[in-house]
Amino acid sequence: MTTLNLPRPRSHRAVSEVTIGPVRIMLAIGAVLAIAALIYWDDELRHMEACTSAWLARRNGLTDATCTGSTVLFMIGEFQSGVTITLGCTVTFLAIPFLLATSGLFVINRVSLVKSFLALLAAVAFIMVCNHLRLLSIEVAMRIWGAEDGYSATHILVGTLISTLGVIGGGLAYLYVLLFGDKPQGARNDG
Repeated sequence: MTTLNLPRPRSHRAVSEVTIGPVRIMLAIGAVLAIAALIYWDDELRHMEACTSAWLARRNGLTDATCTGSTVLFMIGEFQSGVTITLGCTVTFLAIPFLLATSGLFVINRVSLVKSFLALLAAVAFIMVCNHLRLLSIEVAMRIWGAEDGYSATHILVGTLISTLGVIGGGLAYLYVLLFGDKPQGARNDG
């Protein structure tokens, strides 16, 4: 009787046998460096968010909204008021956990690089949309109910609710892409 010296299936290999390629290691390091870059260029990113928020506000009834630095300014009656986007209110703060998770996925050979990038993109896009909806709701409420009442009514309750739903939705989008993102359309079980 002859025996063949076949390699064990990949699922039965010891952890020490699995190698991580240099591309995956560099991408993991790149994701961590991206976090550092987001923190380093925080002022510029918050300015971009403020300008995007002002643009959305102009499209939704606050025709005089402008951005100055990380602040969105608009008129409430005869007075100029606005909101300032701080580090805790920015997409950067909400995207960091997803960048950390993706850096971990880069070193796992069982998850494709494309799927990891797409999951990150889906999560960050969902968070960005929800964060701008949160800012828009605060700005519109301030215009309707005044600076103090509108801000206090929407920033804590409505803003926190939208941010929480954004993070949960971003997490679900992230998981959906990771779990179901590589199946062809015809192979999905729709029933």
